[in-house]
Amino acid sequence: MHDDFDPNIFDPNYDPSNPYYAQYQAGQFRSYKWHEVWTEATLRPSVQTFWQLVNDPLASMERALSWLIIVVLIGSAVSLGVQLFLSEAYASLYGFDTINGQEADVVFGPGESALFSFVCCLPFTIAIYLVLIFINMGIVHASASLMGGKGQFEKLVYGFASFAAPLWLFSSLVSLVPCIGLLIGIFLLFYYFALMAIMVKAVYLVGWVAAIVSAIMPTLLVFGLCFCCVAGTVSLSAA
Repeated sequence: MHDDFDPNIFDPNYDPSNPYYAQYQAGQFRSYKWHEVWTEATLRPSVQTFWQLVNDPLASMERALSWLIIVVLIGSAVSLGVQLFLSEAYASLYGFDTINGQEADVVFGPGESALFSFVCCLPFTIAIYLVLIFINMGIVHASASLMGGKGQFEKLVYGFASFAAPLWLFSSLVSLVPCIGLLIGIFLLFYYFALMAIMVKAVYLVGWVAAIVSAIMPTLLVFGLCFCCVAGTVSLSAA
């Protein structure tokens, strides 16, 4: 064996330029419970915090996806509850369950229809959410990698879920509050992009400019695509 042989090269996290690798090698990264991950990611965010979270021995793609799926289920349930409340109130107000003052034989009322649609559409809703998340993360991964990042896609998804899940859950609840919910939602949107940039920097160890550009790249592409579609439609109409 050569004297300069370093067994650390077989460690997938090995990077001599990583300022936090010494802590990882010393075993200073502990396991976090799910609520600890959410709290650290959203309330005490930093590059070092996210590096510790994504290197948690319990960190995995399955854990990240389970959080995202649970949040989608809770958000859909909240939306269903609002629909049921509004549909029942609307029906009682306008008397959809009666005809000429007599009780009507209605097979599916507004509430039952909303519940039926919820059950039928839920698997497709979850699938669409996951596909969009993977596309989003794929764009971020490609952007950060092209700018010199060395992070792993699985850690990117886990880091994303660590703050996106609690933010989405909180957003779905505060959205029920008129006016104030909208203002909080706008704040959470900017906070989301800030956390995204910090997390990308922690996972890929790139500069702040590269981290910010990678974090907003999916949004930039969506706006660019929308602009091209609008410009194309306008040009065709003018022609």
